[in-house]
Formats: sequence, C-alpha cells, structure tokens
Amino acid sequence: RRMSQTAGQAVSDDSWLDDVIDKLLSARAKKPGTPVDIKMVDVFNLCGQTREVLLAQPMLLELGAPIKIVGDIHGQYPDLLRL
Repeated sequence: RRMSQTAGQAVSDDSWLDDVIDKLLSARAKKPGTPVDIKMVDVFNLCGQTREVLLAQPMLLELGAPIKIVGDIHGQYPDLLRL
C-alpha cells in the first residue's frame, strides 16, 4: 500500500486512487470540455505514483495483442476516453 495525503493527513489506503479514477471516468457522460474537479494533492500524489511505476518499468516491454498505441493527445481528453 502507498501513502497518500488527504486534507493534510497521510492515509495508508489506495481507495483515493479509485475515487480519482471514478471522477475522471465520469467525464465520459458529459459534454467535451467539461472540467473535472480533482484536488491538487490528488494530482501531485497521482503524478508521484505514476513516476514510480514508470521508473520501475524496463526499457523494452513485451506486450500482447491486441493493443492500442497512442501518441501525444494534445490535451484532447474526450478523444482519449473514446479509445
């Protein structure tokens, strides 16, 4: 389990990550461009954990098919949700 920080307290629970993912995915049902309200502390925690995962990955990944490879989406979050 990872430590996350919510409202100034360290929390040893990954349920916050599920909440963030649910908030992001809720944008699927909304008009493109609708803002998604995410706490700044959650953004920082998500970026930190993402960095850890990426740094732990080998340089060459062996992936199974089928797979979709996406380049820079230029901030087009609705396009990403359609994949």
